[in-house]
Amino acid sequence: MLPSKLLIAFLSLTGALAAQTASVEGVVVNHLTGQPLSDVHVRVLTGDIATVSVERVYGATSDRTGHFSVSAVTPGLYLVVPERTGFVFMRSAGPIPATVLALRAGQKMTGLKVEMTPVGFVSGHVVDDAGDPVPGASLQLRAAPPDTDFVNPFAIPLPNYTDDRGGFHIVVPPGNYFLQAMPRNFGAPGPAGPYVATWYPSADSQAQASAVEVKPGVDVTLEIRLTHSRPSALGATAPTLSISGLLTGLGGSAAGNLNRGPAVVTLLGRTNLGTMQAFRGASVDPTGKFVMRGLPPGAYRLFAVYQPGKLRSQTLDVQLTGADLSNLQLNLVPGEDLAGSLEVVGAAGNVAPAPKFSVKLESTEPGDQSTQETTAAQVGKDGSFRIPAVFPGRYRLRVEPLPDGAFLRSVTLDGAAVDDTGFDLSQGGASTRLKIVVSRNAIQVSGNVLDRDGAPLKSPLAAVLVWKDAKQVRPDYNAVAGSRYTLRDLRPGKYRLLAVDAFDFTNLAGASDPDEFAKALLPAAEEIEVAEGVRMVKDLKVVAKEDINVRPK
Repeated sequence: MLPSKLLIAFLSLTGALAAQTASVEGVVVNHLTGQPLSDVHVRVLTGDIATVSVERVYGATSDRTGHFSVSAVTPGLYLVVPERTGFVFMRSAGPIPATVLALRAGQKMTGLKVEMTPVGFVSGHVVDDAGDPVPGASLQLRAAPPDTDFVNPFAIPLPNYTDDRGGFHIVVPPGNYFLQAMPRNFGAPGPAGPYVATWYPSADSQAQASAVEVKPGVDVTLEIRLTHSRPSALGATAPTLSISGLLTGLGGSAAGNLNRGPAVVTLLGRTNLGTMQAFRGASVDPTGKFVMRGLPPGAYRLFAVYQPGKLRSQTLDVQLTGADLSNLQLNLVPGEDLAGSLEVVGAAGNVAPAPKFSVKLESTEPGDQSTQETTAAQVGKDGSFRIPAVFPGRYRLRVEPLPDGAFLRSVTLDGAAVDDTGFDLSQGGASTRLKIVVSRNAIQVSGNVLDRDGAPLKSPLAAVLVWKDAKQVRPDYNAVAGSRYTLRDLRPGKYRLLAVDAFDFTNLAGASDPDEFAKALLPAAEEIEVAEGVRMVKDLKVVAKEDINVRPK
């Protein structure tokens, strides 16, 4: 298994590293038998797991005694990731896995024990009311207690699909899982009404599902029988709901405008994390009607796309409770040009002449691939620009390239101030004007990172964490070069700063949730306020581990 999320952010904090290298030596064994495992590819890597990027990687292959040795490793914080077909990496007990290595300059780590265990298997069939096989059904696994906090989501397989006989065979790490099947024609009618997403063995909610225990090397065989809505304890039927409506196009009717290909209405469902993710899509008939059946109660968002990049509707947020939603209307419109102007203010000093700016918008609508990014608009000599084909939706603004010492001072839409990280263009670009002011007077904060005795800190994993506003939970991470840090191109305002040494947090008990960890750090941060154009010098003393109060989950 990959390690706790606590250290994901710290993996990218390797700043200026010492010239003297480190080494790692150990043995790989079978967790069940204790016998050595040969031919295991052991990788020692660092990077940013959150973005699936690797900065440095070292590797070795275990011999017939299970022994491996990795040398000439640049000091820093690393993950050990072993790979062998038919085995998975065993995670150690507790919130911090033993597979996170903090290697200092000149260190020779020996005796590292890496345990792997045989994979397990989940096999079976998905069937309908009559016991007939259901081909093309998707299957998803979710960690079940007591493994909820220990099964890393990266280790759980992506959705699998049943074959033409309704069969499936999934390779999984050992653990406890809930298994869900969703028919390909989700919401299609059966003898007792539309089928719904079904949890093993035949439940319409995870709360009623039975967990499946997967043991190393064992193939668990089971059957999932698709279900409809279930009667409650009082004899009433839990609602199986639908969303329906009409898609209109140019001229007020879909008929005659949808003859060059199908239009698709996309439905997004809110997850238990509060985010919207793709739930399903529905085709629109030639008259413009669409319907989605078999939906559980909850919050949804829907929009329609016809010929991606050509026509798109507005976005509707709806709430399904105890009744169907009908007579909804989505109106297809073409993208419209958004005009605007860009002004540069502030003394440029000895800075080179302003570059040729470009302005673009990035969609912040989750699950929408039709408007991910607009075409970049070049800013003319008079500061004017025109962004083509802007659809209704929410966007963030990008101005490139911003010269050194510059920041976005303000963004206004039809005279009203908006946040460049997310603003609403629900009416599209027509009759709307965007004004951007770029200032050359960005603030800069710099100084030394000090150890607890007040001397310059010498650590390859020192960093300065920055909270830019009250809404920000996870701070920005800024690596330290030597013992110096510099924060450039910041807007005027209030900031919270905290210096940390990642070496101090590799064994911090209880910090398995990144948001909780960030909240625990925040009270130790120091608040500063800086005016436009100021260059502040501020030394920061590294926070002590004992000053961080993290509550175990």
